[in-house]
Amino acid sequence: MSKYNEAFGRNDGERFALYLSRVKSGVSKMNVDTMDIVHLVKRVVFADTKEKENFFETAWNKIVGDTNLDRRTLVVRDGSGSMTVGDSYTSPLEVANAMTLLTAERLSGEFHNKFITFSKYPELVDLTDCKTLREKALKLRSYADYENTDIQKVYEVVLDVYRNPNFKPEDAIEQLMIVSDMEFDHLTVYEEQEKGFNKIPMKSTFEYFDEEFKKLGYKRPEVIFWNVAARDNHLPVKKDENGCKLVSGSSKNVIDLVVLDKSLSPLTFMNKVLERYSFVDDLDLEV
Repeated sequence: MSKYNEAFGRNDGERFALYLSRVKSGVSKMNVDTMDIVHLVKRVVFADTKEKENFFETAWNKIVGDTNLDRRTLVVRDGSGSMTVGDSYTSPLEVANAMTLLTAERLSGEFHNKFITFSKYPELVDLTDCKTLREKALKLRSYADYENTDIQKVYEVVLDVYRNPNFKPEDAIEQLMIVSDMEFDHLTVYEEQEKGFNKIPMKSTFEYFDEEFKKLGYKRPEVIFWNVAARDNHLPVKKDENGCKLVSGSSKNVIDLVVLDKSLSPLTFMNKVLERYSFVDDLDLEV
């Protein structure tokens, strides 16, 4: 369908338009299980007719409705120039854009249709004023961030939303997904002022924000560091850091692993992914 939609529209446009309207109303079916959302979001930006845009919009809405994202994930999107370096089919930026739009649309309440910029001064961007997928994708492209990101300030952005008296607990974020080619500030060590002769023990970024979220009655969102470029060996946390995942590559199959898996640390997450290959231990292989 993704490959031949233009041919359908060109040769049987009236019936194809009717089919799309029936898909929107739930009368007809469209199989989107194998459709590449990264390529879809990329193509809708260059749709030069209303018919093409209508097809991509219909397919996208079907994908959003069918995608099983049972964890509330907010994306921190890297829009810097280095993210555009990739092959002719897909770039790291295209992966980041698709994941941003997919997760933002699935969120509700204060975080619905929102994402956080990858910046020294991160901000929460609202896409609600965009009525179509193409409008959202175009607005997303206008945020061409070129700085590093400050994870502490990202947490502060989320905390500011939580402090809203009208915020609903059921809308709290479970995961922050940082989709980037991995340039971060160092994780800060917080140390309170000395009180007399007693020194207060230093706290890591995660320990500090564990307490800050707890003060408001919430759990600190875990962090997914998704390196969609993997050009350098940038590892922002150690293998045993709880509440984090380290992911590399840009395969669309990694989405379910990233969003649905509830592993506590990078090491346990890696071991969970490798479980499918455990049969190798039972084989009598000759070298």
